[in-house]
Amino acid sequence: MRQNKAFTLIELLVVIAIIAILAAILFPVFAQAKAAAKASATLSNAKQTTLACIQYSADNDDMFVVAQVNVFGNAPTDGYKIGQETATAGLLAVPWTRLIQPYSKNSDILRDALGPNFAALTAANTTALYTTNDMAFLNPQFGLNVVGLNPTATVATNGLPGGLTPASATGAEDPANTVMLAAKNDSRSETTSPAVVSPNIVRPWVVQVHSGGTAQWGINLSYVVTPPKFLPTNVTTSEYSWGKGSCWDVACSVGMAGGGGTAAASAGRYTGGVSLRNADNATVAWVDGHASRKKANVLTAGLNFNYDPAGTNTTDSAVLVTQTIDTTKYVWDLK
Repeated sequence: MRQNKAFTLIELLVVIAIIAILAAILFPVFAQAKAAAKASATLSNAKQTTLACIQYSADNDDMFVVAQVNVFGNAPTDGYKIGQETATAGLLAVPWTRLIQPYSKNSDILRDALGPNFAALTAANTTALYTTNDMAFLNPQFGLNVVGLNPTATVATNGLPGGLTPASATGAEDPANTVMLAAKNDSRSETTSPAVVSPNIVRPWVVQVHSGGTAQWGINLSYVVTPPKFLPTNVTTSEYSWGKGSCWDVACSVGMAGGGGTAAASAGRYTGGVSLRNADNATVAWVDGHASRKKANVLTAGLNFNYDPAGTNTTDSAVLVTQTIDTTKYVWDLK
């Protein structure tokens, strides 16, 4: 008599149930491991980018890299058109990401592995206006601490482009606790205003923070990060500070072409565009070259700031502007 060696229906259901239970246990573990690997890759990218900035400084009289150099030339070979140029034709912006390229060699290190991928910008999905590399330079996912490292500027006059003036890289009193770079949002996909629009113009997120009146250039916020208390000499609005009411929380009314945009909390809605993609941690690279993950409230040391992902109790940006900074704790300046 032949024996039937096939599974019974009950046995088959038991096996399926066991597999389902194991999958339910293991899949979250796999997801956590993947997220941890991406977070480690982001730290590595931040460190490599910072080391490239340090190498740049070593070859440029020990001065910090400039967030944006203004030049005259042809876009996009020599630079990118500035969205708010007025009287100066042919004025182009060269972001810091292009300045360090001879040292970094690879635009991929400008990406936060936990963030979206870089993609070329096209017109009607047919003609590429900016390559993937261009978009990495224009819209990196690490932003330079422009206010701390480039504290002064000259205005475009007499046919000269003007521009930012970098501070000395040896001027930081505590390099291990002074921000050089921080992971930031993707201005094209994580806010309501894209960072670059056709044709070939760097337009939204241009803020004229060093203009001194009617300006001929601006700084593109898509490749910098702003500190919790953002108060250059001639900016009197609180919209560029962290907290509720900032340009990352609501649409801006001052200084930005096209206005600001609402982002998710993890994409920097209440933290000046500094992204908090890793369990509410920001990836930060420091002037001494190391990189680490920090909570938002750690990055606002020296100010009374209460970060809340829901925004319910997040400190109002106008309140931050009126506060006095404890410079012994503040990590965004060189003191």
